[in-house]
Amino acid sequence: METFFSNAGVKVRSFEITTGHGHPGQYTFPIVLVTPRGSRIARKFSEITLIEAGKNDWVVDKLP
Repeated sequence: METFFSNAGVKVRSFEITTGHGHPGQYTFPIVLVTPRGSRIARKFSEITLIEAGKNDWVVDKLP
């Protein structure tokens, strides 16, 4: 995920993961990479999908 969102030379980054949606067994969560750019803040938007693998285990099904 970080590779997808990475900006060359930027050392300070943070991620926001907000409330997901979906149905039992599969959920999608909006994610945002927040990076300072001078006096402004840049945001890159995407999402990550998780699926239930059984016995309370979850795996990433879709990365940005």
